[in-house]
Amino acid sequence: DNTSLELLSNLIISVLTVWLVFFEGLGGLFKSMMDRNEHLANENSKSVTDFKEDIAESLSKINDPVIIIIDDIDRLQRHQILAVMQLVKTNADFKNIVFLLLYSKSVLEKKITDNTQTGHEYMEKIVQVEFKVPEPDVIILRKYIIDRLNLILDKIKYDNFDQVFDSENFTDIFYRQGLASYFTNLRSVYKFLNSFEFNLLSQLENDYLEVNSVDFMVLETFRIFEPKLYSAIHANRDLMLGRLKNTNNLISMTDEEKKDIANLFISDFCNNHSINLIKTIFPDFHNYIQESFDTNSQQEKIVKNMISHESRFDRYFTLKISSNKLSTYEVRVFFKNLDNEQSTRAYLNNIYEYDKFDSFIESSFSNINEIPNNLINNYFNSLD
Repeated sequence: DNTSLELLSNLIISVLTVWLVFFEGLGGLFKSMMDRNEHLANENSKSVTDFKEDIAESLSKINDPVIIIIDDIDRLQRHQILAVMQLVKTNADFKNIVFLLLYSKSVLEKKITDNTQTGHEYMEKIVQVEFKVPEPDVIILRKYIIDRLNLILDKIKYDNFDQVFDSENFTDIFYRQGLASYFTNLRSVYKFLNSFEFNLLSQLENDYLEVNSVDFMVLETFRIFEPKLYSAIHANRDLMLGRLKNTNNLISMTDEEKKDIANLFISDFCNNHSINLIKTIFPDFHNYIQESFDTNSQQEKIVKNMISHESRFDRYFTLKISSNKLSTYEVRVFFKNLDNEQSTRAYLNNIYEYDKFDSFIESSFSNINEIPNNLINNYFNSLD
């Protein structure tokens, strides 16, 4: 509305005024502090028109233009876009002032098109010189995101890197299964990388990563770009993990019924980008639709912290481990202290007390290769 437009116009004039007063002060135009104070006092009694005239005069004296950058205009609402454009038009007559407007042309023009004129016709009256930024080369864009992911994984030091990151699996997920298709411009790349790095840190416990980094990339991509699918995965745990049952658990569900439910999920929540990713990280879900071969055993899934194992699934949707689940770090600490009988006994008593024994047995058996050979007997003796 007019009030908002006046406020915006006044704001930009005020900013220019402050900048010019500061600039002139540094330039030696004020010969003494008294002169400067007198100047500022006079400024306070001036009208907006007076300010504009003073600004225009001061701007004519500078050698280099002032560039005002307004970014992401296309993300504003229609009335906000029009207000900004009116602001630019009102103040574009200042000498040595250049407005650099950054926006998606197609999105912005669609928003401001109405019955009187198209968005393109409107913008032609505002924009004097148009520069179209070319779309980034797909190969360069993909190389950039892979380089940045490598930097993130290198920066976040964790001791179980070899278990939770598989380069062949990443290559398959990124290129063949379609993860790369989500990253079509730099905005989507930056949005993903910033979120991925921040949230991956929340899955780090005492230098052990509690999720599989490749699976987590896929889930984080869904969370950002496919929020409905992300929520549906969380809400359909049994379907994703291949554990569908009838409500009463008395009658076995037929394979055809399971297939129908899986196909309904795909129809409701998946698209061409996501379907292969879902089938890859949830092989038991894929098996409902067509017979498939899972390359990882249940034990390997635990060691790799893969989302397709029931003991790891919930971890991908929380910022901390469930109270009755053991972290990878806790299991490794137990292994390292097996030569200390007192410490081992205290640890197991704590496991019993906090109802973590089932999780302990599952995790320790899956990670049994991590026990030093000279302590393997101590491990089995501790379970007697």
